[in-house]
Amino acid sequence: MPDNDKAIFNKEVALKMMGDSEKLLVATLEKFVKKYGNITDELNALLAEQDIAALTRFVHSLKGMGATIGAEKLSYLADSIEHWLTKHRETWLEHEQYELELRPLLKSLAANYSLLHIEIDEYLRVKCEKNETPLNRKIDKEDVLKELTVLKQMLKTFDAFTYQYWTERSAQFQHLLGTSNFEQFDQLIECFDFDIVLERLESLNL
Repeated sequence: MPDNDKAIFNKEVALKMMGDSEKLLVATLEKFVKKYGNITDELNALLAEQDIAALTRFVHSLKGMGATIGAEKLSYLADSIEHWLTKHRETWLEHEQYELELRPLLKSLAANYSLLHIEIDEYLRVKCEKNETPLNRKIDKEDVLKELTVLKQMLKTFDAFTYQYWTERSAQFQHLLGTSNFEQFDQLIECFDFDIVLERLESLNL
């Protein structure tokens, strides 16, 4: 598929990747924007450090996340950069190659992310406005404790839907666990470190 045929943000693909769960898509998009919000600064820092291994890992991660959220063009550009870095691993900093080949790819990546950010922000704004449940709704602790019991069982069995269950109830769990604990658990669950999460949850004696 030519580059011009790739969507900046394919909402249909994104929703399909999330199992048709709009709540999960919204949460995933929010995490994506938070993680890659300073993409230009991060790329410049990696280039300044001349760390090709870290740069390759960064664009590889961006390629995967882009594909997951329907950012087809971003994923394509990240893939192109990853292939270029792999091919020119020993000579990537040679001036002519860098200026004529790599730099334009990086500029295109950053520019595309800016357009993607705008589309994601608009999507999130619309979804927030359509949400019929007030954001300041009262959260019942007993209900959340029941949901936490279900989560623990899912963690024990490495249930494939653990991440989705956690994400869809993120507000409730953050209210119960506190922001600091929630953010730590969120990162661990995203990395599928279920054993560590389960051990730490048990130690809280909720």
